Amino acid sequence: MAIELNCQGVTFEQAIKIPTILNGQTIRYETTGYLMISDSILLNIRSLLDFPSKYDFAQMKTYLNGLGIRAGIIANFGKKQLQLYGVTAT
Repeated sequence: MAIELNCQGVTFEQAIKIPTILNGQTIRYETTGYLMISDSILLNIRSLLDFPSKYDFAQMKTYLNGLGIRAGIIANFGKKQLQLYGVTAT
């Protein structure tokens, strides 16, 4: 996906760092395998699943809220089909 985004001239970041905040203070950052597209959409790519798990959706929501971003996409290149799921924060 990163190669295609680069070829199309779309800005993105890899290995996004999500802050862990406790009592209003950042205590550490967790690096993810997600892509941030154009500073506004978080993308999680999965593969060979029948469907993404509930954990995938909960994790995406947590990351969206941590980054202050409103929208994300979970793309599952499944065994039989491509599945795209839009996820919103909160």
